[in-house]
Amino acid sequence: MKTANWLYEGPAFWGVSRITASMQDAQLLIYGAMGDSYPVSELSLAYKLPDIPKVRTAHIGRRELSEGTGSKIAGCLEKIHAQYPDDFIVIAPTSAMSLLKEDISHLLGNFTEKNKVKVINAPVHPLHDLEYSASEKILLALIKEFTGQCKEQRERSQKPSVNIIGSTLLGFHAQEDLFEMKKLMAELGIEINAIIPLNAASVDFKKIPRAWFNISLCPEISLASLEYLEKEFSQSYILDAPVGIEATDKFVDGIGKLIDRDFKEYIDNQKNKIEINLNTRDNLKILVFGDYTHAGGISGFLSRELKADVIAGTFLARWSDKFKEKAGCGVSNILITDDSNIVNDAIKEHEPDVVLGTYNEWIISRKLNIPSIIVSAPADRFYHSRSNNSFTCYEGANNFINLLSSAAGK
Repeated sequence: MKTANWLYEGPAFWGVSRITASMQDAQLLIYGAMGDSYPVSELSLAYKLPDIPKVRTAHIGRRELSEGTGSKIAGCLEKIHAQYPDDFIVIAPTSAMSLLKEDISHLLGNFTEKNKVKVINAPVHPLHDLEYSASEKILLALIKEFTGQCKEQRERSQKPSVNIIGSTLLGFHAQEDLFEMKKLMAELGIEINAIIPLNAASVDFKKIPRAWFNISLCPEISLASLEYLEKEFSQSYILDAPVGIEATDKFVDGIGKLIDRDFKEYIDNQKNKIEINLNTRDNLKILVFGDYTHAGGISGFLSRELKADVIAGTFLARWSDKFKEKAGCGVSNILITDDSNIVNDAIKEHEPDVVLGTYNEWIISRKLNIPSIIVSAPADRFYHSRSNNSFTCYEGANNFINLLSSAAGK
């Protein structure tokens, strides 16, 4: 644990809450100290949700510490089940509770047997896991849980179909990226079998094995699930979201190979519709910092196709190798760190023409009077509430170029 003014990733229970709050029939019980209930207010403010997110906190105080946390947790589970009898429950500790080293598996087993309700103990470590790794682990656990009874099911849909896995609340442009992907799949004649976990219910998870293949709009969260589904259900997958024209060409061509179709004519037609003057962006020095999907994709787009001088980086150290590959050899400098002070110093040192990053980079750039665009989570809560255009697929490339042109004054 460390203290900082800005953290790119939240704690493990925050990652778990992103997955469960994205679903229709999931309840999350967090047990921890007073003050650890902020996911409710954060999610509500960020998305202006019509209903209170299904996240509850069992506050563990002095009495529970002396008498044991079991009775308090059991009481909270009873209240949740009484109010939402048809929902399943996920339970996760905060980092403070990990110090108690208390095993609640027996408690959960008794509650499940008594009430005939599914309770899943989130397989995350509250100290060692951060937001993205915790999201990845709980998503995989839910997929295993709800597709477990389908392991013998090998029946595919009659027409080519796809699962879109990884979009969640608080994901950067999650809704907008989904809109573009739905439109692309419709144009390619591919049915969408399931979207997991955003707006999904547990019944949607059970439909996963019917799809011909899987795609991801957030590999940072979905990679483990994609690998599991390939192993258990022989579902091939395309890992990266299409950010940039060449990346979209490769993405569409990859889908064609998976379903034995030739989309060359479609690719040519789409590129003819896009009016992008790439030459006007020469000689720009741009610093990009953020996640793997969006910041990495945009770095590759800028360096390979727009021929810009790019300094790129990510706060996801375990994705550093893939980030470097995605960004391309045209990137002059790669920065792998989760320390915002190092990123801030890099902006001051390189003095880029434009900064593309998270809310942190947007703030520091405004102080330095450098044009800046938010291109990655985490973003401020008000940014999530506004309507934003996707950066994925062909239309997304056009959206990004227009935004960059406006910021750079070209």
